[in-house]
Amino acid sequence: MAAILSASGIIALLGEDSAKMKIYALRKLDRLVNVFWHEIANVVANIEGLSEDSSFPERKLAALVASKIYFHLTAYDDALLFAIAAEELFEVDANSEYVTTVVARAIDMYAMSRKENKEAMAFLQQKAMTDRLEALINRIFEGCFARKEYKAIVGVAIETRRLDVLQRALDETEDKLELITYCIKAVIEFVQHLGFRNQVLVDLIKRLGSNKDSDYNGICQALKYLEDPESVAEILVHLISESDDSAAVAYQLALDIQDSSPQSFMNGIAVALESKLNGSSKKDHSESTSKQEEMESSTTGDTSQSISESDEKNASQEDGNETRLKGHIAALNRIVDGDLQTELYLQFYMKNNHSDILILKTIKDYVRNSVCHSATVISNALMHHGTTSDEFLRTNLEWVSKASNWAKFTAVASLGVIHKGHEAEAMRVLDNYLPKESSSSSSGYLEAGGLYALGLIFSNRGSTEVIDYLKKQLAASSNTIMRHGACLGLGLATVGTHRWDVYDALRGVLFYDDAVSGEAAALAMGLVMAGSNNLRCVQELISYGADTQHEKILRGICVGLGVIACGRLEEPEPWIKKLLKDKNPVLRRAGVYALAMAYCGTGNSTTAGRLLFISVEDVNDDVRRAAVSCLGFVMVKNPTSCAQLVSQLTESYNPHIRYGAAISLGLACAGTALPEAIYLLEPMLNDAVNFVRQGALIALGMVYMQHSEAMTPKAKDFRATLIKTICDKHEDSLAKFGAIIAHGILDAGGRNVTIGLLTKMNYVSTTAAIGLLVFLQLWYWFPLSHFLSLAFHPTCLIGINTKLQMPQLDFISNSKPSIYAYPPPMEEKRTKQLEKLPAVVLSFKSKKRDREKQAKQEQENKSDKMEDEPTTISESISEPEPKKDDTEQPNMQRLPNPARVLHQQLKVMTLPEDCRYEPVKSLKSGGIIVLRDKEVDKEEELVEIVKPAVDGEESDEPEPPEPFDYSE
Repeated sequence: MAAILSASGIIALLGEDSAKMKIYALRKLDRLVNVFWHEIANVVANIEGLSEDSSFPERKLAALVASKIYFHLTAYDDALLFAIAAEELFEVDANSEYVTTVVARAIDMYAMSRKENKEAMAFLQQKAMTDRLEALINRIFEGCFARKEYKAIVGVAIETRRLDVLQRALDETEDKLELITYCIKAVIEFVQHLGFRNQVLVDLIKRLGSNKDSDYNGICQALKYLEDPESVAEILVHLISESDDSAAVAYQLALDIQDSSPQSFMNGIAVALESKLNGSSKKDHSESTSKQEEMESSTTGDTSQSISESDEKNASQEDGNETRLKGHIAALNRIVDGDLQTELYLQFYMKNNHSDILILKTIKDYVRNSVCHSATVISNALMHHGTTSDEFLRTNLEWVSKASNWAKFTAVASLGVIHKGHEAEAMRVLDNYLPKESSSSSSGYLEAGGLYALGLIFSNRGSTEVIDYLKKQLAASSNTIMRHGACLGLGLATVGTHRWDVYDALRGVLFYDDAVSGEAAALAMGLVMAGSNNLRCVQELISYGADTQHEKILRGICVGLGVIACGRLEEPEPWIKKLLKDKNPVLRRAGVYALAMAYCGTGNSTTAGRLLFISVEDVNDDVRRAAVSCLGFVMVKNPTSCAQLVSQLTESYNPHIRYGAAISLGLACAGTALPEAIYLLEPMLNDAVNFVRQGALIALGMVYMQHSEAMTPKAKDFRATLIKTICDKHEDSLAKFGAIIAHGILDAGGRNVTIGLLTKMNYVSTTAAIGLLVFLQLWYWFPLSHFLSLAFHPTCLIGINTKLQMPQLDFISNSKPSIYAYPPPMEEKRTKQLEKLPAVVLSFKSKKRDREKQAKQEQENKSDKMEDEPTTISESISEPEPKKDDTEQPNMQRLPNPARVLHQQLKVMTLPEDCRYEPVKSLKSGGIIVLRDKEVDKEEELVEIVKPAVDGEESDEPEPPEPFDYSE
């Protein structure tokens, strides 16, 4: 049979009057359309006419052919419309590119219409296709049910919000537990509507019931989103009541929950655990008493002695069970309160501190103004976050004392970052700076800094004593500067607690209408109510913002409103829309922050589009900069998409948009060293505008966090760029500020932390999001840079036994040591002392000197050669050792507990084969891992606990005298 070279003959049949000829032509064209679509496209209008002709018997066939033509023309919406009109002729189960594309477009269009997308609804209503589209989707579902593709059904049902289909899939599947677990993860990860998400999660939790094989981690995460701490406490108590092995699972579960939950939720679990303990002890006591009374009344004579013996055994067994339960609950409380994690992380930071003081010394030597002085203090705090090492400040007291006013406030507050987690000695560490009753200080900068530092030490986990102390200082102070520090400290200590007593105290300060204290009070009010979307708080802040004339207070309100909306998805939309239309640019910026924080980590394309629109439409540069910066929050789970989204904005004519683009890349790509982000940021280091260079430097500092030269060769070049920028006397102060802060970020936490906007389970960390949002306000107020410490998360692997102690053991890293090694320390530069320039020398004297020099050189050549070549001004003290070839390095490395393990390194981590411990869950998740002891009878060796040094401990004790010989 000869090959068909053209469809023109068949196309001509469409012009015939006979319906049979037209039907014949359509059937032929349906088979040939994939090859000759370019010819058939010329008569697509005729084919459309046939599909719309009610008297034509094969209207559906004409619609199918038209759909295929539009598919090849990449007009997918039209292809979908005619596929819907084709009804059963459109085979949804066919395995072809055409069907796959149209089905995907149908699901997208249906999902948008279900989510009440105005454009999608208008398009479907205009074409009168809404009901017919749903019929097509139902056919797709039926095909999946026939093939038992339940996970595909779950995905589409969640995307299209079809709870009826989801419930049918859960009813029909054979492996209900696996599908429910899959559903929970999918709902938490992808559903961006709070009402629907909660509705589905409630149904899934009910279906699980008391199944012993349930994924407790997924259930507890679901309960966290449902804000049900009592049910989480029930699960934990259920586990610890079963056995010691189950108790280890409960400990690990509590650790994972605490890692990603706000303070208010953990407080709820703690209260529920306490009530469970009290309730169980009372119940056990009443049951044992009633049993004893029954036995006594029903027994007489000789049997009383044997019964009393059995009663004693039962009583002792019950006492043992109760004691064991109390011990487990006490251990759980340590985890739920965060005490255990704080202690373990403090030990990790101190044991693995690799901060390079020489870098700070170099920066200090080149600092020439107050801006860079403050930047150096902040950088030092970030570098030593949690390490308790304030050596740099103590050895440079004279230099630090040059700070004045708010710079002094920043310097004292930096101690809070350095001593983060050092809670037991916090008051002693800050004793010299906290307010005293007999204090004669009139300025209050030191005391305010001390109160701010106290809040930083206890950030997100303030004890009752600390909160009461800060409230007392806030109420007692009449100094506006001290109120500022007290408000910040109180807000930090009570982040997300939703405590009304604290909120009311802060509101009282706000109503003083003082610019300095009011700014901190408004921000702190937002911190206390973080993630609550409490309409009373929102209304009070918006109303006060509309009335006040102080821009500082407005800035505090702006950030406070953003924090309140954190993680609430569509709930705050009504007041966000009003703020975005407000005449006041600061309140519009508040709307931007609230929008970004509400959808933080969702990757919501609609939200990203709204932020992009604001960045183009708004007339205020601050609002535009904020809108672009906040793209990083929304797209944090999709760093590559964020880079694509802002790629054009990095070349914008507006420097504020360029700055925002840089910051958004830093937020979304922190710790990833994403090549696309580096490619966009590197040219911005040479931007003509100084604050754009600052933003690029800070962003690259975030991107390169925890990346060695072996992992990312450009990391070494960036470090050199930072030092060059800092030391260049012609560089602008703003760019130097960015370089200094970037170095602090790069080496944060003794080179042991990264920015943890996402938890190890890939959920958004509310605390980290808040810390980063407030950190961005360094544009207006340098002291707020310290809030970045809230976003730091240790890159560690810590093993603990079931007694919550760190046993001595080694982790195995199955890779070359150089790949994940710490960056090498900075080499000290030795400057050769410049000789005095000689005076003008006559020619005969010069010749004589040359002869003497030549004779001396000949004499030296006869002796042994010098070991070192003469150094120049820029040469190092010693030549760096040549790098070992990779082939010389071992393919594994032992890392002692607690170990610094990078996120990329987790995939190669194992325990030794002869290890006496086994982990409750995989080491690849990182963080704190509970270990079961396989050799319980043997004595355990524990990791030695390092005691943090408190400033002044050594100075109180006189130094021993130098050795000497005594003679009479």
